[in-house]
Amino acid sequence: MTARWRMVSLVGGSLLLGVGFLAFAQGPGDEKEQEVQASDLPKAALEALKKLAAGAVITKFEMEIENGVTLYEGSWKGPHGEVEAEVTAQGDLVEMKEHISPEVLPKAVLEAVRKTAGSDAKLHAEKLTTIHYEVKFTKNGKRHEVKYTPDGRAEGNEADGEDDD
Repeated sequence: MTARWRMVSLVGGSLLLGVGFLAFAQGPGDEKEQEVQASDLPKAALEALKKLAAGAVITKFEMEIENGVTLYEGSWKGPHGEVEAEVTAQGDLVEMKEHISPEVLPKAVLEAVRKTAGSDAKLHAEKLTTIHYEVKFTKNGKRHEVKYTPDGRAEGNEADGEDDD
């Protein structure tokens, strides 16, 4: 009976350890995405995506949790290929991604890519538009410059060290 109990304890402990590891591995910084219907989006998010699509039919909606923040994405066909836009629940644009042909890349970008990837590499290109807000302020006599994403995350705090006397 004790050998059987030890085996049950060992298996049970291993299961608990495995579940704990999975919970740790899927921490708050992980992204989780799921396809949703237009009716699942907050009104402001849906209106923003429709405005960005400018009359194009939105073919896919997704809800994504990124760094603990829920974002909403819509996809549609644009003039150069598929377009994806990501907005907050309040309808603020976070990022826009347009799949483009490598031939429409700026010459300097295409030259740099060819140098890195090689002239025979098959390329897939996206044009990204991301939104950030830069805020400057003085705190405790020092000037700071902080960039924020539309969902309120700070992305760097630069203090210039100058006193504001």
